[in-house]
Amino acid sequence: IDPVQLFDPQTNTISNLVGPAGDILAKALAIFDSSLWLLNTTEGGTRRPQRVRYCDQGDITEWILGTAGFRDLLEGAEQLMCGRLLGSYLILYRERGIHRVSVSDSQNLRFDIDHMIPDNGVTSIDAVIHFEKNRHFIWGRDNFYLYDGGFELAPIGDPITKLVFEPFFEDGTAGDVMFAAEDPSQAHRHHLVYFEQLNEILCVFQSIETDDLEYALCWRFSENQWFTRKFEGRPVRGADSANPFIHIAWDDLIGTWDELVGSWNDLVGPVGTTFPIFASSVGGTNDTPTFQFDVDLTQDIDVDFTMVVETKDFSEYPFHARTDWFDIRIGGTNP
Repeated sequence: IDPVQLFDPQTNTISNLVGPAGDILAKALAIFDSSLWLLNTTEGGTRRPQRVRYCDQGDITEWILGTAGFRDLLEGAEQLMCGRLLGSYLILYRERGIHRVSVSDSQNLRFDIDHMIPDNGVTSIDAVIHFEKNRHFIWGRDNFYLYDGGFELAPIGDPITKLVFEPFFEDGTAGDVMFAAEDPSQAHRHHLVYFEQLNEILCVFQSIETDDLEYALCWRFSENQWFTRKFEGRPVRGADSANPFIHIAWDDLIGTWDELVGSWNDLVGPVGTTFPIFASSVGGTNDTPTFQFDVDLTQDIDVDFTMVVETKDFSEYPFHARTDWFDIRIGGTNP
């Protein structure tokens, strides 16, 4: 694992972040009160799984002087997993325990860190996602919850807990023959995807039947209903949503460049509805790392996601192209 790294736009270089004891490794990062927070650190080769370290306010290179500092959360031995903003708070999640960080009114402390939930937590850095109305959706240790920053968690996954958290009944028989329970040894791979336009949150996990992230539970929060999903042969490693537009192609332009009304990369739309785009891995059913999931079909059928990149010919003076960062991965039968 690489140390935390900084990008310098002046020199266009990347270098390791230097802390009080040299290079710092961190399990997760967060931004709060104009400071970068490092969670669950390794400093000078020594692991600090309960430590949070923050830089000087507004200065990502200063970790000793000014308002920089650290806190060790010693209320338990469990490690910190992630941090998420919630209104005016930063919520810190550990394997067992949830803490709320606020800016302190004390002259001796920069932050107040309160231990809000002592008996529950998360097992993945991606098991928390910001939800509507300043709430977090949490993949907890024994259920799915909504959290508003207080002293209680609101369980919402009771109808499907046996599908995920209780795979076997007391007599040892399988909890549900239609859906495979999660593999507890792979709980660190849990991740959540929030599709706001579809009113859905997708909970992706590896089951005891597979060796990759091919199963998911979908919570449609507008109706408070749960659905099961299986992505056969195409593990879901990341996701986002897209809205189809009609692009203006160069062949559709009329007149000279100077006569063009509007931007050269104008879009007409949107057309259709928002749909999920999933990032998989090469080696699946179709060897396609990115695919579109059709939520309107009765079966879980995926289709390849395609796109077209067009640009003006900048080879003649006085036109110049500036590309601070431009990555393209292209495949197909027609080069």
